[in-house]
Amino acid sequence: MNVLPGSRAHRARRSSLPAAMSHTGTGSRWLWIRGVAVVVAVGTVGLLSPHSGSAYPGRIAAYVSNTGSGSVSVIDTRLGEVRATVRVGSGPIGIGAAPDGRRVYVANEQDDTVTAIDTATLRAVATVPVGEQPFDAEVSPDSALVYVANWGSNSVSVIDAASGQVVFTIPVGLLPHSVLAVPDGMVYVTNNGLGTVTVIDPATMQAVGTIPVGTYPAQMALAGPTTGCPCGNLYVANTGDDTVSVVSPVSNLPVATIPVGSAPQGIAASPDGALVYVANTGDDTVSVIDATGNQVIATVPVGSRPTGVAVSPDDSRVYVTNEGDDTVSVLATDPLALLDVVPVGRTPEGVAVTPR
Repeated sequence: MNVLPGSRAHRARRSSLPAAMSHTGTGSRWLWIRGVAVVVAVGTVGLLSPHSGSAYPGRIAAYVSNTGSGSVSVIDTRLGEVRATVRVGSGPIGIGAAPDGRRVYVANEQDDTVTAIDTATLRAVATVPVGEQPFDAEVSPDSALVYVANWGSNSVSVIDAASGQVVFTIPVGLLPHSVLAVPDGMVYVTNNGLGTVTVIDPATMQAVGTIPVGTYPAQMALAGPTTGCPCGNLYVANTGDDTVSVVSPVSNLPVATIPVGSAPQGIAASPDGALVYVANTGDDTVSVIDATGNQVIATVPVGSRPTGVAVSPDDSRVYVTNEGDDTVSVLATDPLALLDVVPVGRTPEGVAVTPR
């Protein structure tokens, strides 16, 4: 297997990078917001009590794939604790929630499968064989299909959610890392080994274009102004050159490049598309991008080697997986602050939030 700096296998080699641009003292930490250093108290719990009635929104669960323990931790976001642990396949990495809230799908890299979890029973209900070393699972906007990036076979498997069968296999670029399905639009796949994004037309299930981005592109998100397209712009985390590429889905061309922290990996947008959160694996921070001006407006210290990031549907919380210390950092968004640190399984990678 090829090992590149954008891959999970290479991230351990980057663990010696400099620490986050912050200062930590006894019971305090610097938080850089719009160029201003703010001291916040930190500890086992954080700024706000996760157990108070209003600290967390109700009826929302965060699903965390634990690569090192072959499981998914289900965090009750109202209580701020793990309410269930679901056994899945070997080496779970990427994880995606169906928009209808009924299923969560996790890509199991080490046994070439995808596990479907029923969100009502919190049990694994199906295991689907896919391509080699699946890295990510993304559900279509109508919850009917699951797109799986197969790192080891340079392809995308398309699963019919109703039958649990692979119905299409689409060749893409070298070392596909992540998938993003745009509402009423195309499907995008980052090719970690080529520095490109493959564009798939879901009407024909064929690759129809290639977009140049940064070095070792990883995860993607949709955000920003909607002029000319109802989906905004595509934001791509480039692990190898510490940037985020902004791509127009109208022209399928890059329109901006944003410097962020070291080795950005995970990325997610706020529900209104105004902000983009980037997990920087190399310096233990999350960069916050203003999608209107395409610039970083805040940098937040989190745990060790943050990898995945997801935003709650009500835009009140951001969940960040820290694969270096087996935790999830929970950020409050208004005001922006560290709220809690939740222990999960070994080597947490992906995270998805669903309202059920």
